[in-house]
Amino acid sequence: MSSNKEFGHLGDVTKKVDEKLASLTQEEKDKLLKSGSLGKAEGELGKVEGKLGKVEGKGKTELGKVEGKLGKAEGQLGKTEGNLGKFEGDSKPKKN
Repeated sequence: MSSNKEFGHLGDVTKKVDEKLASLTQEEKDKLLKSGSLGKAEGELGKVEGKLGKVEGKGKTELGKVEGKLGKAEGQLGKTEGNLGKFEGDSKPKKN
């Protein structure tokens, strides 16, 4: 159950891919499925959806990696803010 909470946004991904696929003609869908390039045609969302269709666990793991990278970027921004705070703290005593 906890993994459903953690990856709840997969429903949104699936919905977006389904909406995109609905706009294609049956001939276009068949062509993409036969060529195996459905993921390429749909971009990242299509790629994730394709992997989820084959192996749900693998799709969840890959989305987790993406979330991890975003978290790391936020952490680097936090570190920069911390350095600025230290600089401001050092400059105040000199002005007094």
